[in-house]
Amino acid sequence: MLTLKLGTPDERIEATTALYADGKPAEEKVEECVKLAEEMQELRIFGNRHTPYTIPTLEARKKQYGTAIDNFLNSLKEVMTTDSICVLVFSSNSFFVFPLIINYKEKEVNARSLAAQEELSQREKLEEERLNFEKRSNDLKIWIDNTTDSLNDPIDGTSHFY
Repeated sequence: MLTLKLGTPDERIEATTALYADGKPAEEKVEECVKLAEEMQELRIFGNRHTPYTIPTLEARKKQYGTAIDNFLNSLKEVMTTDSICVLVFSSNSFFVFPLIINYKEKEVNARSLAAQEELSQREKLEEERLNFEKRSNDLKIWIDNTTDSLNDPIDGTSHFY
């Protein structure tokens, strides 16, 4: 799953800190896996062919995750000294999230975003006008069909009054 996060470095630091939560969610998941591994050993189960991950692998990944988050937060602090904004892409599997930073000039991003919003607004307005025209045309067609039917009826020239 990919999640795209846009914003100022301060917003990104806040969001990343909230997501990372000092590594507690990752630590809890590793602890859960350690407990399961201990239960499996007590039951004399010494392997799991359904996963390539071992407890040392999970602990190493957790440490890499923490290092990646620290590096990311440090780079955000460096970005705060420039006139850039940060785009954060999280690629997550079932256990870890790996961040990637892409910096752009704020004015360029805002201009592109504004242009895209304006274009979308124009498209929506044009589509609304097209739908209104189609509805009115259909109403006119129905009226013409009904009028034509009554005009095509034979005219009775006899008088019913004496």
